[in-house]
Amino acid sequence: MASLQPLRIVAIATIRVLPNAGMVVICAGGGGKPVVERAGKRYDDEADLDKDVAAACLASELQADVPLLLTR
Repeated sequence: MASLQPLRIVAIATIRVLPNAGMVVICAGGGGKPVVERAGKRYDDEADLDKDVAAACLASELQADVPLLLTR
């Protein structure tokens, strides 16, 4: 089964605010659920998300100077 290609980061506003509040933000990684929007409502989806594309999407939306992809 192919992974879903993310279109945007739903929680981008929160992700932008947290570092200014002194928080370390870890996002767009594995283990989360993708969210789909239908008729203006959001639902969790039972699918895999392409983590590399999600990280690239996040970096683009944040206008990051240097995106970091950390793996273990």
